[in-house]
Amino acid sequence: MSFFSELKRRNVVRAGVTYVVFSWLVIQVAETLFPLFDLDDSLVRLLVIIFAVGFIPALVCAWILELTPDGFRLDSGSSISAAIAPKTSRKTDSLIMLALALALSIFSYDKFVLDPKRDEHLVEATASELRADGLANSVEGESIAVLPFSDMSQYGDQGYLSDGFAEELMSNLAKMNGLRVASRTSSFSLRNEGLSAVQMAQRLNVSHILEGSIRLAGNQLRVTVQLIDARLDTYVWSENYDRVFDDIFTIQDDIAAQVADVLEVKLFAGTTQNESINPEAHNLYLQAAYLFRKTDPDDCASIIDLLTRAVAIDPGYFDAWFMLGDIYQRQVIWEVAPKEPSLQLSYEANRKAAEIRPESARVYRRMGWMALRWDEDLEQAAVYIQKAIGLTENPIAKVSIAAALLRQLGRTELLVKLSEHSAAKNPTIAQVHWELAQRYIDDGQYVNAIGSAKTALTLSPGIDGGNGYLAYALYMNGDYQAALDAASKEELDEMRLPISAMALDALDRHADAQLVLQEMRESSRVSQVSFAEFYARRGDVNEAFSALESLSPEADEIDWRLLENPMLTSLHEDIRWQAVVDEVNAVSPKPDHVRLEVPVPEEWH
Repeated sequence: MSFFSELKRRNVVRAGVTYVVFSWLVIQVAETLFPLFDLDDSLVRLLVIIFAVGFIPALVCAWILELTPDGFRLDSGSSISAAIAPKTSRKTDSLIMLALALALSIFSYDKFVLDPKRDEHLVEATASELRADGLANSVEGESIAVLPFSDMSQYGDQGYLSDGFAEELMSNLAKMNGLRVASRTSSFSLRNEGLSAVQMAQRLNVSHILEGSIRLAGNQLRVTVQLIDARLDTYVWSENYDRVFDDIFTIQDDIAAQVADVLEVKLFAGTTQNESINPEAHNLYLQAAYLFRKTDPDDCASIIDLLTRAVAIDPGYFDAWFMLGDIYQRQVIWEVAPKEPSLQLSYEANRKAAEIRPESARVYRRMGWMALRWDEDLEQAAVYIQKAIGLTENPIAKVSIAAALLRQLGRTELLVKLSEHSAAKNPTIAQVHWELAQRYIDDGQYVNAIGSAKTALTLSPGIDGGNGYLAYALYMNGDYQAALDAASKEELDEMRLPISAMALDALDRHADAQLVLQEMRESSRVSQVSFAEFYARRGDVNEAFSALESLSPEADEIDWRLLENPMLTSLHEDIRWQAVVDEVNAVSPKPDHVRLEVPVPEEWH
């Protein structure tokens, strides 16, 4: 008998396979159960070593021993052994099949049930371990976010005070040299998300979190405040203040000074509050500011009443006059008050604020915006805004002040840089990414616009115009089906219908495009420019010029931007385009004559 035949007769191969299968089965069970008892992985490795070392002795035993009805005995090579061998083989095969079935079941359970749970726990554990290190590496220099203070009043009716206190602290801290402060919009947006201090710091890209609570009972004010180093997830300073309400400015100044001391940053001159403000007037102002931030047109009368009472008590209260100037014009924007008298009151309040604090850039920025919006006087707007720029130290703030006028002047490059900076500083605010998408579109950066629009929609799926801007950018980037899908989710007719029609036409769905075109004709919100764009993109030049000829100056459809519209470039070679150019230049030419000097921040070069 040959050696291989003898191996087969003695079931050595089957014994080896059985040993390997059962060894693997035991190891799988160990890997699954040991972690439940917090047993170390080294025990699993020990099992692997034991089974590996025992493999050869197992084969030797299989050679010299045979399985009989009476148990194991030495293999004699007799005819009896030969007769028993087939039965032994069948038993061994059955054991192998059973082991394989068990192994497959355990493997499936471990792979598809236990593995995802282990991975989830592993990811969370790893994330928790790396949060502090990641935050420390990502945040450059000292930075802080002031969270909305908790309202600890008996009836929970002092939200105006807790929010106002936190906002004024932000203003104080923002004046510190070398300290970056997260914006109010970003910090307050995380109010109810239930995040830890480290998670909030990561979202806001800051190193420290300032939080606290406030309660006013009669004239007694209690303030509790804590400063957290999110990189270490530890409290580095805390304090309780029990004072009279008249000391509210002193408390704010002390908190700012303590934060400056802990973070080793310097306070600019004028960081402390003006303690000459009347506390009663300040309380009225905080109530007005709380309502103002709700942006509810129905609150206008209450806000004006509170602020009017505040300036009657303290005629030199700059912030109250400044907010009065804003709320009067917002009445016009919200269409809840007559235009002329409201704007006149707004101008008067702004002039009073400028008299009180002539060094305030905010006042001149506001007056410039009003000259731009209501008077359509770009030159006067440039005068006010240039003055505001001169009163501002921060180079990025200089660009921000000029943003509205820069857009009217067509200076898109600076606006893109400003919006990119704002998006980096406020990564959780949908509106910021929405504006950045617009800036990218204005500058012809359609791929970037797609990314920003998607980010805005992720943060706020219902943001007005979000899907419209995404659809426009996708269409201009040549992705017509995706543009059509995005446009279908947009609620604004003036954005949804034109892109849908053009995308359908580009996809050779001309009948469907005609149906949408009919909807455009029936909608009062769709501009004639959109019809010109549709026909220009289709290549129907005659219909495009026919639409351009019906543009209305009263509807602001004739504007210098028409000449730079990328949808209409196919018309530029037609002899009729010159007539369009002449009409635009006669009605609303590009304001190249308006001069505005805006220094470009060094980091943008």
